[in-house]
Amino acid sequence: MLSRPLRASEAKAAEPQPAAHAPGLPSSSPAQLARAEQILLSLRHTRRELHLGVREARALAVEAVKWLERGLGEADLRQALLAERPEGGVRSAVGFLRYRLAQKCPEPPQTPLAPPTPPASPATAPAPVRAS
Repeated sequence: MLSRPLRASEAKAAEPQPAAHAPGLPSSSPAQLARAEQILLSLRHTRRELHLGVREARALAVEAVKWLERGLGEADLRQALLAERPEGGVRSAVGFLRYRLAQKCPEPPQTPLAPPTPPASPATAPAPVRAS
């Protein structure tokens, strides 16, 4: 069977869609997913063995967004992913980064508990009733 060139509409449909539109993903904004994807793709400039393809970076971006949503900046995320390289090197960039993103992810910020109510001060406390 001979293959024919794709029409513009067919080529557009064949392109991988951004992670934000994939079913079952968290409701992270497309901007956050794109930012996380760019951070992951930029790791190759610092450490060649962490070279990811666009599809791989998109798949991992969902996990990286969790870090950003928990208040870590881009530099903190990069540092956590680049620090402490295994002795034998990295055999799989995707596997290594997936593990790092899951295992080193900081805990979500705790919602502060309601402050305890202060004891009534003598000025606001009801006056004691004196028996006569």
